[in-house]
Amino acid sequence: MLSEQWGYYTYSTSQTRAGIAWGALTSEVRLYLCSRPLEPFVIKTAPSGDVLFSGDVPVGAASLEALFSQVDERLARTKSEPRHPASILFPALDSGESVLEATREVLLAAESLASLLIATWDSIEIVYGYINPLMLPHFPEPQWGGHLSGLRFADDPHFYSLQAELGRLDLIQHDPVTNQPLKRTDIRTWDEIPSVIGAIKICRQQVDVAPFLQEIRGVIESLRDGGDEMMTIRWHESAGD
Repeated sequence: MLSEQWGYYTYSTSQTRAGIAWGALTSEVRLYLCSRPLEPFVIKTAPSGDVLFSGDVPVGAASLEALFSQVDERLARTKSEPRHPASILFPALDSGESVLEATREVLLAAESLASLLIATWDSIEIVYGYINPLMLPHFPEPQWGGHLSGLRFADDPHFYSLQAELGRLDLIQHDPVTNQPLKRTDIRTWDEIPSVIGAIKICRQQVDVAPFLQEIRGVIESLRDGGDEMMTIRWHESAGD
């Protein structure tokens, strides 16, 4: 499911050139590494009304006005924060577009990203999925990743949703009236979810992140003696670009 390749990035100076393939798996790894640690949901009072936060990220509110004002504030703060290493190494570009970065900055980003990969290796080697009993027997294959909402449990008035991703599997409790998220539980160790529609089977698939790490290490080696020269980072949609 994560084997699809979309293109590749190249890193070029007057002295060297390296590349990193980009596809579904590497995109999911980047998303995992850039995501903030999962935090409890907290309701905070804002001038335009109560806003639901996960950490310092607004995720819901009683009114759109209250939510949008907090989202704007959060985006303004983000602009002043240091860039994540993955954002430096893999800028958002259309095919053939390029950006200039200091070689030393790209080298530090690549080294930091390699360290993050190694530190989170046990998590990012596994993508989680589930089998919805309502889809059996016609659709017996797991749904890898994605969101399943409207779950209910016996003798529990709350609604629940399931979020499956690379390295993460979360059961989220929602208010039965407002549907606002209340609590998030890490259920990566569960084998099934005993919902009222039947047991939802949890599935795991191991993915190989080693080639991605190897390519990042290749970029690191190519930049060791890059000095203060500027580097061109370019995105290519296919090998023919």
